[in-house]
Amino acid sequence: MNMMQPAIVLGILGIFICASQAAAEAPRAYRVGEVRVDPLLDVDRGMPVSIFSGASPEVTAALAPSGEAPSGIYAFVVRRGDRVILIDTGFGKADNPQSLLGRSLGQAGLRPEDVTHVLLTHLHGDHVGGLAKDGKAAFPNALVFVSEPEKNFWFDDAALAEQPDKLPGAGLARRNLGLYGDRVRTFRFGQEVVPGITAADAVGHTPGHTAFLLESRGEKMLFWGDTVHAAALQFPHPEICASFDMDKEQATTSRRRLMRMAAEENIPVAGAHFPAPAVGRVERAGDTFALKGF
Repeated sequence: MNMMQPAIVLGILGIFICASQAAAEAPRAYRVGEVRVDPLLDVDRGMPVSIFSGASPEVTAALAPSGEAPSGIYAFVVRRGDRVILIDTGFGKADNPQSLLGRSLGQAGLRPEDVTHVLLTHLHGDHVGGLAKDGKAAFPNALVFVSEPEKNFWFDDAALAEQPDKLPGAGLARRNLGLYGDRVRTFRFGQEVVPGITAADAVGHTPGHTAFLLESRGEKMLFWGDTVHAAALQFPHPEICASFDMDKEQATTSRRRLMRMAAEENIPVAGAHFPAPAVGRVERAGDTFALKGF
């Protein structure tokens, strides 16, 4: 994989950039074979360690002494031929006035109407909020794809009745997907959703949580959504889970499996909650892992 020369070089100290920098400077773009990938910053914020469990307070304090782990909210654009594929949509302005999604899309040289496909890793608000703008479909020409088990859960009144805390999120997902009418499609794990992008099982964070494996000319990139919320905590300790993980045991199993695959096959990973630049490589460190840059 060769990194493209960015239109504006980022002056980054460390791995976490501030929102004012992000608003003024274009992020990096990457090449995967013949495909261009652009990370799109939606919201720049860390993850408080208080939302994580699975390790002692001493361990989390040592890994994130400030009490907050570097993180962010990212979407990704994949350009292949005449297809402009958006993976996740962030919060969008509907849910977070600090959203930079529109600005980030423009920095990548794109308009909302250019997007032909939206692939959703899952239906949490910080992934589907950007589907809407001013009560209308934010991407008027796009088909929207979500896994069958994910859609089935969030649209199942009986299942949600047993988890009433999920009702607000379900309402947002239903409203925003509803804006796309018959342009919403479902898929199953293992299916090629669009040419060159295959859906992979990443279940645990949500019932249909999906990772997308991009392949082009022998090169790959894995977009794994919320497999990791805090890289500083969860790479050295994959057993650590965020409170958002609905099935923590399954989320841990999926996290370890995807980390192993990325490390053993040297596949770069793109994380919706990685710190900038939101793309890296996974290295094995005994029974644990580490996130490295390029």
